[in-house]
Amino acid sequence: MTFRPLTLALRPLLKVNRVTGSSVYSTRDRIHVQPDIARHLRRRPPSLAWAKGICRCLSFNSDEEHNTSNEIEKALRGREHWERMYDAVKLYKAIHGDTLVPATYPTNPQLGNWVDNQRQAYRMRLQACVGESKEDSCDTYISDERIEKLNSIDFIWNLYDHTWNIRYTELKEYVAEHGNSIVPWNYTNNEALGLWVRKQRRNYKVTQMGGVSRESIISKDRIQKLDDLGFIWDLHEAQWLERLQELRVYKQNHGDTLVPQGYPADPSLATWVKTQREQYSCYQRKKDIEEKYSGIETLEDKVILELERLTKRLADMTEKRIQLLEAEDFVWDVNDHIWEIRFQEISDFMLLNGHAFIKERKGDPLISWVRTQRLNYKNHLTGKPTTLTDERIKRLDSIGFAWEVTNTRFQRIPKGKRQSQLPICKIVT
Repeated sequence: MTFRPLTLALRPLLKVNRVTGSSVYSTRDRIHVQPDIARHLRRRPPSLAWAKGICRCLSFNSDEEHNTSNEIEKALRGREHWERMYDAVKLYKAIHGDTLVPATYPTNPQLGNWVDNQRQAYRMRLQACVGESKEDSCDTYISDERIEKLNSIDFIWNLYDHTWNIRYTELKEYVAEHGNSIVPWNYTNNEALGLWVRKQRRNYKVTQMGGVSRESIISKDRIQKLDDLGFIWDLHEAQWLERLQELRVYKQNHGDTLVPQGYPADPSLATWVKTQREQYSCYQRKKDIEEKYSGIETLEDKVILELERLTKRLADMTEKRIQLLEAEDFVWDVNDHIWEIRFQEISDFMLLNGHAFIKERKGDPLISWVRTQRLNYKNHLTGKPTTLTDERIKRLDSIGFAWEVTNTRFQRIPKGKRQSQLPICKIVT
């Protein structure tokens, strides 16, 4: 059956015998042609009364032909229903400004379901007929005529695409106002935007990992559009780089990266710095274990558990981050760093004065450090835990550090004389 006008398509069927007044076609011919009539009427039917007249001209005289007549009537009723719903959508747009009819629209409960059916039919048509020539089978989903009518009222065929474009426009406005695309997920001014931004990052991550699904895929075109806005795909990485920049500012102001705990100007920076040191310690510990047990196929359970524990604790520490921090002279071990500073101070003092007898000065941390080295040395000799290593002992010996003071240290301290006034170091000859 071609797409000729309906009157031309049905004209041969209306010819009758002038003597008998019945159709010139046999019953078999009528049965053969009537399904084509019904299919044509589903695409472009006139009226129910007109179709019944055609059925009478065809002189139905069998149940099979009667069923075909019912099919024609059903198609006509479907068209009338479609037209009513179409008019209802036009009215909805006139009131609300769009065709986004909710699924539970109280004024017309059927309208939301009908709108969704049109979108599904259009999507099925695209999937079935894409890349193919125009065929009658494509119209079985939704006809060109209906598509044109719905397009004339700016019907939204893809609700997801429409929502994506709206959120993208809102994100552009956010970037223009705040200078970045880090929208909080609970953004009070627009909660939907915060959730949408988080979903884009999640979809991007799934796509990069090779995951493909209708809900998670994000097209290259959309990725490019978001990149043009300076969209931050990895929020954790962005936050880490932001803290690194804050550390650079601190270094410019203070000359080092020793951010004290509870730093009043920026407590979060102090916490971040501490976390980097902890993660680095776990990173190095794990690296040492892996080097120690490299080549061993079967590891002990305790070794496996320790590796798993370290993996969880080191979290996001990578070689790249280590290089970025070391470029800022980041201090990984504060205790080692302070020890080196004090060792250099005592070395300079002895080189300058020829001895290591340091008079007490209020608030001088060097005096406390010297006493701590002697205490640690005593613990070292007795086998107690200490941070004083053999290497440090050798370095202190090399500058003539006195591990013991004169015997006055063990004598009774005269009344009114403080322990801190006793000799701290002596010159070794």
